Amino acid sequence: MDPDYGNGGRDPEPPRGGRGDPPPEHDGRGTSEYISLSDDDVAYLVGRGGQTRIRLERFSGARLQINQGTAEVQGSDEERSRAKLAIDITLQQRNGGRITADFTDLEARADVSVQDVPKDHVGFLLGAKGQSLRALETRYATFMFFDNDHVRDSSGRGETKRLYVLGTVRARDDALAEVREMIAYKEGRGGSGPR
Repeated sequence: MDPDYGNGGRDPEPPRGGRGDPPPEHDGRGTSEYISLSDDDVAYLVGRGGQTRIRLERFSGARLQINQGTAEVQGSDEERSRAKLAIDITLQQRNGGRITADFTDLEARADVSVQDVPKDHVGFLLGAKGQSLRALETRYATFMFFDNDHVRDSSGRGETKRLYVLGTVRARDDALAEVREMIAYKEGRGGSGPR
């Protein structure tokens, strides 16, 4: 997989000193990478009261400094990779929710789990303006989104949409357990509704 996947084609910070790429920076928190952003991207990634930035930091483990046309992503290789992917997908969702990621590559990542959700249950899982899904992300320190462009026929369950969950193994497992409970509740098979 391309190591720069998730930067949406944005260039890193301009080289310092006129030669080559900027040197990695270390301050005990890992290496820093830079993503160039428009002013609108900066506002969207920071979010109301800084909530989007905080959510992305919490899920990825990376430290994000977002301002003046640049996002500094600082952390381990895994943390930076998760943060850059989440930034890319978050910015894509902003304009109509169409995500152009390579879903095959995405599913091959060690930090991604998937769940096929009956198409008529997707709105229930999302909640009003995505609030239920954002609450799950916050509760379990995950990053979650649907592939809205591909409807699948899931072995006798009818049409489904695939839910992608990024995060640590435990966080993904816990989040998916609650998603399955919500699906069971919606189908009248027990389970529980949104918490």
